[in-house]
Amino acid sequence: MKNRRKIISQILVFLLLPLFIMISFSWSGSLQAADAGLVSDGAPIDLVLIIDESGSMKNNDPENLRVDAARLFIELNQILTEGNRISIVGFGEKTNIYIKLTEIAKNKKDIMEAISNIKSNQGLTDMKSALEEVKSMLGERVKKNQAVVIFLTDGDLGIDDIPIPDEIREGSSNQKEKPEPPARETEKSGNKDESDEGDKDSQSDVNIVSDPQDSLNEYLEEYKEELFKLCHEYQKDNIQIYPIAFTDEANIELLEEIADITFSRLWISKNASDIRDIYLDIFKFMTGTFISVYLQEGREQIEGNIPVGDYMGKLVVIAVANESISKPDIGLYAPSESKEYESTEIIGPSYSIKIINEPDEGVWEYSIDGDMVLAMELARAMLLEPLKAVYFMNSRVPVMIQLSLPKDTEGTMEYSDFEISCEIIDPGLAGTGRIRMTDDGNGADKQQGDGIYSYLFEDILETGDYKIEFTIEHRPTGSSALKEKVFTVIDYQPVKKEIYLKIENNIIAGSPIKIYANFEDFSSGIFSYIITSPDGKTVSGQLYDTGNIENDDSSADDGIYSNILEGFIETGKYTIELRADYQSVEGYELYQTRETKIGKYIAIEASEGILKIDPDSKSLKTMLKMTSIYDSDLLIGIANQDTDNSIIKNIETDCNILKAGYEIDMQMTIYLADDILEGEYIINIPMVLGQVFTKDIELRLSYEAVPLEFDHRTLIGLIMVFLSLIPLVFLLYNIINLRRLNIKLNHPKIIAGSGVFLLFFITGMIIIFV
Repeated sequence: MKNRRKIISQILVFLLLPLFIMISFSWSGSLQAADAGLVSDGAPIDLVLIIDESGSMKNNDPENLRVDAARLFIELNQILTEGNRISIVGFGEKTNIYIKLTEIAKNKKDIMEAISNIKSNQGLTDMKSALEEVKSMLGERVKKNQAVVIFLTDGDLGIDDIPIPDEIREGSSNQKEKPEPPARETEKSGNKDESDEGDKDSQSDVNIVSDPQDSLNEYLEEYKEELFKLCHEYQKDNIQIYPIAFTDEANIELLEEIADITFSRLWISKNASDIRDIYLDIFKFMTGTFISVYLQEGREQIEGNIPVGDYMGKLVVIAVANESISKPDIGLYAPSESKEYESTEIIGPSYSIKIINEPDEGVWEYSIDGDMVLAMELARAMLLEPLKAVYFMNSRVPVMIQLSLPKDTEGTMEYSDFEISCEIIDPGLAGTGRIRMTDDGNGADKQQGDGIYSYLFEDILETGDYKIEFTIEHRPTGSSALKEKVFTVIDYQPVKKEIYLKIENNIIAGSPIKIYANFEDFSSGIFSYIITSPDGKTVSGQLYDTGNIENDDSSADDGIYSNILEGFIETGKYTIELRADYQSVEGYELYQTRETKIGKYIAIEASEGILKIDPDSKSLKTMLKMTSIYDSDLLIGIANQDTDNSIIKNIETDCNILKAGYEIDMQMTIYLADDILEGEYIINIPMVLGQVFTKDIELRLSYEAVPLEFDHRTLIGLIMVFLSLIPLVFLLYNIINLRRLNIKLNHPKIIAGSGVFLLFFITGMIIIFV
């Protein structure tokens, strides 16, 4: 029967998929993935607690711990939520609605009395009737909040657990038509035509013999089918059922099917003491409250402290009874022992609660008799991705969750105080293990420190429902909140567009990469990239079709997307993964990917700092360190300079080839223009390797003219030359006045003056230049 249902469901999925595609995109809103955690994000919730009252509960829960756990659950809702309503329902062979939906904050006394009515005295476990009556009650609501049903049972749902008509149980040997299970519609006799009556009459003498056990088994299977059909009605109304399988006697497979149908999750309680923690986890899922639990060892008090910042709106400390402590007690001490603080205390049958509104900042100390539960209002978490409910085989599913901190908490609460992880469970119930989500701007995370934690799930290998379980942990307090998301994978692939990709790469490290991409039909979409460097780090970004020259996009809206990427300073292999998102003709948002590898094989390192120009030769020498991991030799050259606007006259190098796999120190001599002025300059040397690949090497230069300086020898020589001017003046005076002085050129004065002049002048010149 089960295999037949599975085959029929697969055929229906195949036949109805095109209709599903058309209908789903005719809705006013986009198809959303089912969110099985934090169902309301602060909005009121309608809760229904359905609790098993069958006789087996006397053995499995003799102390009625399931009722105590429900009371604590109600207390937390009253303390930490606003507007939540609750209904208490017990079930067995009949369903008892002890209280219909009523607001917890206004009617807590009535609700607590209702929960006290839960017994363990019924004979059957009629799950279907209980869910039918609860469904009818929820349908009568005027104000329809988000609804959650918590369904606790230890039932196996066998033949002895459900009501069976007498004729089926007795196995009538003349049975012509077996009765339908309860609540199913049956045909009225008046609807049968004459031919039916005739057939019936013609067969009246025939005895149909059947095995009573076969009839019972078929009836049970039909009961389960009706139960699952009812759960689908819950799902259509967006009502989640959280089953709690109580002990190993419960039918885990059946309860898990109920959870899957309503996009929720199954909780398994091995014993009665586990139920409290399950209710606390459900409360985490619904409200996002941060809760931590500490178990007492023996009778030794639990002692410790709680770091409280001014961001904490409410502090709730709970002591719960256990095997050693029947009357739990709380000792809570403010940061300043002398300071009084206001608190609200609630004493229950098995718990004690202390509530402090807006607790003082500092370290609060505690001593607890009993198990300790700590509940705090901290941050809020909102699921952003996966957004769609349906993905295709081989898809990549983005997983994103946004953490929102309270206002005015800068310096007291940081994103770094939290750690967010997720586990993804596939349809075969295999888990990925805990995956730490990041907010570091790498990989799938777009921006560092924005409070959005991201992960990209790529291991989609089978169809079915996938479940994502999130844990948000607050490190300073050790508390945590929970969330969950469900999405479905189907084996259907619309026609995809081809991507055309062009990459202009320069093999010299530090040079940019240009990327150009388009669809085969030049239609619009969103093109993004993830580049993985040789050391494993990733960067991501988008290509643009905006006509912006900065992105090397020549024309806007032409279907060609481009960008210029910088920062590739390492040598080695880079992986470029291009993702193109677009909408198919059927309306689905799809994506295509192209992956390619490029290399940066040459590294050129120039001298850092300011290089001094030789003022005499107006040139300089510098070294370039060149490293090659390329598989071929490359010629080294310098591109022609624009001599009209350049201070460079000429460049010489001491080698002209870079061998494959070698590292060299190449000397470069740069000759500068004769009319260069004093000052600092930045020049770009256009290196060319392999006659194809270019790289501008930037150098900073400084030129200063030689100052006029004299050493002692030069100074003495200049003095001698200066002294030679005295006899020169005397000599010129006598030569000019030969007649007036009545002397001739061979006069002793002229000869003596000439000799003295020559002696001083020649001696000075020799001292200076020789």
